[in-house]
Amino acid sequence: DLTITTLAWSAFTLLLNMAVGNIRSIVSPRVIDTAKVRGQNVSGLNSLISLLVVFSTVLVGATVLAACQTLHLSRWVAAAVFLLLTLFSAVVYWLVLKRTDDIAARNVESLTATLGKI
Repeated sequence: DLTITTLAWSAFTLLLNMAVGNIRSIVSPRVIDTAKVRGQNVSGLNSLISLLVVFSTVLVGATVLAACQTLHLSRWVAAAVFLLLTLFSAVVYWLVLKRTDDIAARNVESLTATLGKI
């Protein structure tokens, strides 16, 4: 039960983080020079958003597990909750992928300016 709960929570976190990351990549593009990956600075706002997403998913996970512990419920209940949250984040990820063209069209100026620097 603990393994399934952990895997379901991990899938929820991964899908949600990828959805937010895809949006941030289009809204705030950056050119990455593969020869100088170590020396390049990461945007502070992107780092903050990524940390907030991970922190919020850890908080959700801890809350669900604490609620199951307090209510004397099995970890299978937590696994079911995390599977529902995984389904929700998969739908969010799918919607982000479906709307990627619209998001890119709204940010075409910044994308072309950034990609023009290559």
